[in-house]
Amino acid sequence: MNLKVIEGPKADVLTLEEVKSHLRVDGDDEDSIISSYIKAAREYAEIFTGRSFVEKTYEYVVNPKEKYAYIELPMPPLIEVLEVLCVDKNNQELKLTEGYDYYVLKGYDESLIYPSLERGWPKESLERIGSIKIKYRTGYSEAPMPVKQAILILTSHFYESRENLTTKDYKEIPFGVSTLLRPFWVPRW
Repeated sequence: MNLKVIEGPKADVLTLEEVKSHLRVDGDDEDSIISSYIKAAREYAEIFTGRSFVEKTYEYVVNPKEKYAYIELPMPPLIEVLEVLCVDKNNQELKLTEGYDYYVLKGYDESLIYPSLERGWPKESLERIGSIKIKYRTGYSEAPMPVKQAILILTSHFYESRENLTTKDYKEIPFGVSTLLRPFWVPRW
């Protein structure tokens, strides 16, 4: 799978102030390290569940398995499809039109792009690896409370266990994190 973030999140699930309040940290000396723990905890939650908990723009490069096969977009929930391009053998990009060349079936757990029933995917897309480029926005406007709590627990774990990561009394990821995230798990694409 060739999936990359082309526009990152403007804000994270939790603010620095929320986390510092939870950690009972008053000063600003550790703001950068706490911010990195917040990001790492959110990314862990996203990888664990297969969801995007903050709004991001992705580029997904794929080729359809057959002329009328659908394409499943990773990292739901889908906000909108921005563009679908077909790359031909000369590396020329042809912009496909929603409603004419393809249509989108948007769901909470999965979002699918279907080709036109009359034409299917362009012939070039079936002959070349990585022939379809899809740019789309995905994520929550506000993450669910169990997800926020899991990220808070994990951020706290990173903060409190930072010195233990290299010693023999290494602490595993807290059990509550996976319990809180499991209901949001999406079967892998």
